[in-house]
Amino acid sequence: MKKISQTDIKRDSEKSPRLSKLANFFAQSNFGAVTRVRKLSDVEVWKRSVGYHKLIAYINNTSSVIQGIRQSDDYPVSETMSRLLTIFDKLENLLAANPPIYMAGSIKGSLDKDRRGNPAYRNWSRHMLRDIFPILEQAVSNKNCIHINELGQYLCESFGNSTRMSYGTGHELSFLFFLCALFEAEILDEDDLAASALLLFDRYLKFVRRLQVLYNLYAAGRHGAYSLDDFQFVPFLWGCAQLSYNAPFVPNRMLDADVVSEYKKDYMLMGCVGHISDTKDGTFAMHSSQLWCIASLSSWNELYGGLLDMYDKVVLRQFDLMQLARFGQLISFDKVKPGAVLIQAQLGVMSPLQQKILEGEDDVEEEQNWENAEPTKKSIRKNKKKPLLESSPPKSHSAISSGVRCSSLSDICVYLRKITDMESCPIEASYKEPIAGHSDDQRVIVSVSTPRVQETIFKFHTRLVEPSDNESD
Repeated sequence: MKKISQTDIKRDSEKSPRLSKLANFFAQSNFGAVTRVRKLSDVEVWKRSVGYHKLIAYINNTSSVIQGIRQSDDYPVSETMSRLLTIFDKLENLLAANPPIYMAGSIKGSLDKDRRGNPAYRNWSRHMLRDIFPILEQAVSNKNCIHINELGQYLCESFGNSTRMSYGTGHELSFLFFLCALFEAEILDEDDLAASALLLFDRYLKFVRRLQVLYNLYAAGRHGAYSLDDFQFVPFLWGCAQLSYNAPFVPNRMLDADVVSEYKKDYMLMGCVGHISDTKDGTFAMHSSQLWCIASLSSWNELYGGLLDMYDKVVLRQFDLMQLARFGQLISFDKVKPGAVLIQAQLGVMSPLQQKILEGEDDVEEEQNWENAEPTKKSIRKNKKKPLLESSPPKSHSAISSGVRCSSLSDICVYLRKITDMESCPIEASYKEPIAGHSDDQRVIVSVSTPRVQETIFKFHTRLVEPSDNESD
């Protein structure tokens, strides 16, 4: 058999663009993410890996950013984030094209809820695997397409197992790998941290809930009443982070029906509690005892720390779960550098993002108040007050006219004080000519008698000029 050399491949690839693409694909050193945890000791290797440190850093950094921020707040959403959200719009179309199959013996128009796993889920999963890579390639910028293979593997593993027709926290972890890899590939930046949790992850959460209900999926790795939820964990963690600063209620009220109804659209934790209430019968002490117990903790910071330790124990250290996880260049299984420490969440303080949101709300409120308080020209003319002494008699027995604001005199400011009612009202008068015999800043007291005012004192702050030579003569 003739051996094919690299020169022959290069020559043939130049003739055909299709062969060129194939040559470039097989020439790459990495074909995507692969499983690395094959034995129990590999779990400890995973804990000391670069990927583990990056994942914990992403979870805690996101928690620090979203504390005190509701999902309905005006946080920044980039154009790339908006394109990533379109992924779920196209996956929703695949759901419409693959409706649930009614089982034999079931009533037409109704689903058999006692039988887990609808075969239509396998049809949807097959179509999803066929379309997910082109959909993802359209959602990210062209310059970052070198990571499409790895990103697509994380994403397609996020929607459950089509063989078992199940979904669990391992698939949720795969979507966390996808989110973390988006930042490592520089498709998203630091400003997208809040939107990645409150918008993109929330959209994913709503979509997989629809998968669970529509196709009646099994709960993979279910712990029954001793787990927070049959399918999810991360929204409880980030939901506590949201409530770690300026929370409108305390932890022991998070299971109250009125609190859940009021805040389930603002906080991920309350949305999870509301979903459990809608899908399970009985009290929380019966079907969700773990969730019922943690509600007795005193603070949200304490609750977050406990849930993070629990997540590390029941998810990130579980061999049965981690043996299915895939690792690549973005989420690396390589050993971390000596001396590296895990990033911790800084909770209980106002995040810079929340400060920007509050400043923006204050600016908008101030602008609205200014617009509402600014009167129109017509109202100004209508409400314009008349001069204080306009109603006074136009004629006076004194040499100074007190009936108008400006008299015929100049350069003298007049202050009128009524002795009878002890009220002060200024009068600006000006004299055309100075008063002879008075120097600057001299005060003159003039007694004026009018029919309405018996005794009046005028104080003149005079600004007199020296008389001219002709006048002095």
